[in-house]
Amino acid sequence: MLRHRWLSTAVAETLLDEARPELAFFAAWAMQDRHGRAAKRIVREAVRLAGALPEALQASQIRAILSVASEKMLAWLKETAMNPATMPESPWYRRYREELEARGKAEGKAEGMAEGKAEGKAEGKAEDLLAVFAARQITVSDATRTHVIGCKDAAQLDAWIRRAATATSLEDVFRSG
Repeated sequence: MLRHRWLSTAVAETLLDEARPELAFFAAWAMQDRHGRAAKRIVREAVRLAGALPEALQASQIRAILSVASEKMLAWLKETAMNPATMPESPWYRRYREELEARGKAEGKAEGMAEGKAEGKAEGKAEDLLAVFAARQITVSDATRTHVIGCKDAAQLDAWIRRAATATSLEDVFRSG
């Protein structure tokens, strides 16, 4: 089995070649269980060299480098080497960061829409329950109305609606079980 330990720091440094930036991944791979200054320098340079690749390959190279980094190295990279406050952003890294931010915003928007739909559905069910009470001429106090409108659990509202169809009192509707 081929192991990365046979690659010395000096050999890994030779893989950090401006003319062949695709080799930088292998330098980072050789450092995957090392955490000293030399390992950090090599991994940081490998990340930087990813920016010299054609634009279509940059994100893949950086993901590959990060995938072989240890948790300790990833924490260091996040804290220092890939932090725009401590190191100016290169154009490729800015594009990569913006891509990830856009993806995160899109996911957040989709989650927000799903939450909004769920809230809207619960609000509709609460209104339905209050309409059943009105149709059945069951008096509802302000506290009960607030309780019903405040409920965001669609399944609970469905259960109350089913009970309200045959209940003779509010207690019958809101009983537990």
